[in-house]
Amino acid sequence: MSINHMTITKVPCRPEQVYNVADLLTYFASDLEQNSNAIFTTFGKVISGQDSGDLLFLSMFQSMDDVEKSFERMDESDHFAKIQKIQDSHKAITDIYSFLEINFVELALKQPFYISLSSGYLEGITEAEFVDSVNNVTSAFSDSGALTMRLAKCLIGARPDTYLFGVTFNSLSCVNENASALAQNSKYQELSRHFIGQNKTLLKFLG
Repeated sequence: MSINHMTITKVPCRPEQVYNVADLLTYFASDLEQNSNAIFTTFGKVISGQDSGDLLFLSMFQSMDDVEKSFERMDESDHFAKIQKIQDSHKAITDIYSFLEINFVELALKQPFYISLSSGYLEGITEAEFVDSVNNVTSAFSDSGALTMRLAKCLIGARPDTYLFGVTFNSLSCVNENASALAQNSKYQELSRHFIGQNKTLLKFLG
């Protein structure tokens, strides 16, 4: 079953409520996978970057019909209703993405504990040219500790028409090693010139 779409739901949390909300998200994740055809779900706490301290809930789907079912399930879920109640006036916000195909050999032998999310707009380059440029640097990611790598385009959300890199790592030392390697990679630096207005977030998986 192919994974073609993703939703990212930002769940604002007060520090004292993070683990209560995380417990509820664990139940909601199971509910979503059973009742909306979600292929895979995961969530974590933002430990660096924009929205630091909040939780992000990521869900993967085959079709947009499945995405629609997930929103229906969200409205029906008692667990998600409890999350909204805990949040008071700070409501969850969901963005919808479609994945773009890139060439990356996934290293599934290690457990990912972190995901780096980088979003930005394209300038002076087409989407097809951008994907080609990404494919020219995927080995630089895998050679410096990245376990998985995905590229997606935001269809609906706070920053529509932005592109999102999602790269997972086993440790913070691997995150640092990857950043150092990319800083010295001329192909990645050239790609970055066309990837503007970047927002970078580091997420630690909780479930």
